[in-house]
Amino acid sequence: MGFSTSAAVAVVSIGVLISVGLLYPAVEQSVQDISDATDQRQDRMLDTRNSDALVYSASYNATSDVLNVTVNNTGTVTMGTAATDLLVDGRLATNRSTFVGGVGGRELWVPGEQLRIAASNVTTAPERVVVVTGTGLERTNTSVAEVA
Repeated sequence: MGFSTSAAVAVVSIGVLISVGLLYPAVEQSVQDISDATDQRQDRMLDTRNSDALVYSASYNATSDVLNVTVNNTGTVTMGTAATDLLVDGRLATNRSTFVGGVGGRELWVPGEQLRIAASNVTTAPERVVVVTGTGLERTNTSVAEVA
């Protein structure tokens, strides 16, 4: 083997080492991102399996155009009130207030507590209300009581 062959092997070897050195961090970060995403997905699935709720009552006051829906957190997962949506006859109730345990403005709804959603500007008595939590749980009530 002459000097030119040895030099060529050295140059190619150095090129391979530099390429591997540049490629490894990118591949490592991609693998870490996939692993983190998989862990987050499993956590969300566990939260979905462990969450449960019961629509305790739904009442509509025709005088004030306010719909009150009371939901019990019967699961083992703490849920957020901001991530809990109320659908009234298929439409999202955007003008609403939430009360956890009778206290307004609370952001967390822990297991065993009751959430009351007061939706205002509901102009007609609804036939169906649907509560959807941030964990993907959906509960429906078709018996809305009318109060004066």
